[in-house]
Amino acid sequence: MDVEKVIAALEKYLREFIVYLVTFFRPTVTEEIYDDHENYNKSVIFAIFSTAIGAYMWSRYILQEPNNTKDIFGLMIDSMLMWVSFGILLFVIIRLFGREVPIVRTVISVVKVFSVAHVIGIYTAYIALGATVLFSTIDCAKEHSAATSMASAYLIELAILFIYMPRELKQILGPNLSKRRRWPINLTFMAALTFAQLSILAVSEMKLPEGSHRCSIDFGRVLSGESDE
Repeated sequence: MDVEKVIAALEKYLREFIVYLVTFFRPTVTEEIYDDHENYNKSVIFAIFSTAIGAYMWSRYILQEPNNTKDIFGLMIDSMLMWVSFGILLFVIIRLFGREVPIVRTVISVVKVFSVAHVIGIYTAYIALGATVLFSTIDCAKEHSAATSMASAYLIELAILFIYMPRELKQILGPNLSKRRRWPINLTFMAALTFAQLSILAVSEMKLPEGSHRCSIDFGRVLSGESDE
């Protein structure tokens, strides 16, 4: 395959991915065509972009290992497997409630939301890291910023899932299904998702070096102009 064509295709999908991140939070006016294979392919490509960006930022800014690039591919695979697993979980829950839906549609819908929530969550963690450095003591920032950033990433990601997963669930089940019938499915899935995300966060923080609890932000020190020198 021509290298120039591959680069051009990557640039095209990257531009579309950036537009997708921006427009994702805008309410949809028309129903999405889930049977269109191009939409499926784009969702998968966007998810790959999301895992790649997320893995790099996670390694560089949260774990603070900028030179450790060998595990980025492993982080990408871990994220994708987790998203697909949550999609299968949602499919099982829907079937337990007696609804017939295609498994591919369900999995792709979950992957779509995660691909956005993942990047936004880690970017928020990057902001939290900056706040930790600015508003905490230098020693505290160096020692505990990983835990602060990690918690920010998971909690913001979970918040986005809570807000936008019901929208995708409506698309999966069809707009004709009443909200009263959708909400039990949504609450069951979100309860399982919350438990899983918080469990993963707890395990991840346990793996951090001893004493890596979150810093308290000292705004008084900043406003008074005190330094750590």
